[in-house]
Amino acid sequence: VPAPFVPRTALDAPASKLSRYDMVRELGRGTFGVATLVRDSEAGGFAVLKRIDCASLEDANDALQEASALSRVRSSHVLGIREHFLDYDPRDGTLSVCILTDYCAGGDLAGRVHAARAARA
Repeated sequence: VPAPFVPRTALDAPASKLSRYDMVRELGRGTFGVATLVRDSEAGGFAVLKRIDCASLEDANDALQEASALSRVRSSHVLGIREHFLDYDPRDGTLSVCILTDYCAGGDLAGRVHAARAARA
């Protein structure tokens, strides 16, 4: 006899991959999302979480394909992608693509270029 059907709820859904990261502080906001400094509670150390909110499943698939392509780039001149995944927040229905990268404490490229130009002037 098969077990009776029991509908799943957000409360018994699998834990989000984000649960292993402690949010430290927001680093910046852009057109497509928010970058947050996070601490990895399992492995230790810091990383940057880039969270891209998607208006539709099609947008999410496009963002996942782009993240997947970027994760295959291997160069000492390009920041590596540690992991990327889809996240759904049942509290507000937000569908997001999350990209975890290494954390570089020196700031962003725009800030470094601006500082270099100012130093030359």
